[in-house]
Amino acid sequence: MGWSSWDAFGCDNLNEENIIEQMDSLKEKLHPHGYEYLILDDCWMEAERHKYQSIRYDEEKFPDGY
Repeated sequence: MGWSSWDAFGCDNLNEENIIEQMDSLKEKLHPHGYEYLILDDCWMEAERHKYQSIRYDEEKFPDGY
């Protein structure tokens, strides 16, 4: 099973700090009940694609790349 960022944040307040907090909580509270995945559903990427058309993470929201 997995936890999805969209259900908790939508596009509001999705950032590295909040996701790390959710990962810690997932490990502590949900992993014992079968949750194994944290899914960054949407709004983690830059608005524009890279020059080679690849999708890149938003460096303002995720400055350390996590």
